[in-house]
Amino acid sequence: MTTVLTIDQGTSGTKAIVVDGDGTLLGLELEPERPAMFDDPLTGTVSDLAAAMRGYEELGVSHMIFQYHPYTPEALQRLTEALHLYRSTGSR
Repeated sequence: MTTVLTIDQGTSGTKAIVVDGDGTLLGLELEPERPAMFDDPLTGTVSDLAAAMRGYEELGVSHMIFQYHPYTPEALQRLTEALHLYRSTGSR
């Protein structure tokens, strides 16, 4: 009998599903967790956010991924402005 285990390690927790060769569900497990990134979020003004990005660059970070909250056009705009400021004042 063929079985398939899939695991999704995401920001909302870990999910695991086991199915057989016919696709019949044999097991499902969800372990929700609050991601550590929510414990100490990056906050501040547009200038503060751009300065934090610069600080990460100075530490050698070459790739950053952001998740903004709340999920509103205004929050996205603020992050976008910070990214533009960071890019306009740095070596990148």
